Amino acid sequence: MPNAAPALARPNRWRLWVAPIALGLALAVWFNRPAAVSGRRLPGFRLSADEYGWAAKLPAGSPTVLGHEITIKLDTRETPDEPRILPPVREDQARLLRRILPVLPELVRKAEAGLIAYDAEVTDPKFRQVLRSVELWFPAEPESQAHWALVVERSDLPDFGYHVEFVDLDLHAVWAAD
Repeated sequence: MPNAAPALARPNRWRLWVAPIALGLALAVWFNRPAAVSGRRLPGFRLSADEYGWAAKLPAGSPTVLGHEITIKLDTRETPDEPRILPPVREDQARLLRRILPVLPELVRKAEAGLIAYDAEVTDPKFRQVLRSVELWFPAEPESQAHWALVVERSDLPDFGYHVEFVDLDLHAVWAAD
């Protein structure tokens, strides 16, 4: 039986380049996940995910609507779980929010005046007790990139909301519906 020559051991070089590539891909995925992208687009806000998009509180001392704090609501999908992975805050949403915040006190005054003109019940102190929340809402699919609304929800009618719509910084319409 012939004596087989021992095979020369070659260093396995694929391991040397696979590990850095895998690490690079993992870091790219980590830094481009929706929460990271949303955080970079809106630094200074503590964003939390919900079924339709992202939400954040306004800083302490921010204006209120009818005595209620305003929550920022940035929808990035129309239907829960479609797409499966929650998309990040869109750049146009972040840009519009940054444009609104410096003039928010003036916009809140316009919104309150619009609500009072729409429904005089708003001035009744009992009405203010049934208010549940106020959202600075950016829809997932707005009519234009400049559309947004202040939505005032009631606790006695859970699916009902007053919508004070704006186009950029101009009051556009006030309406209410389920």
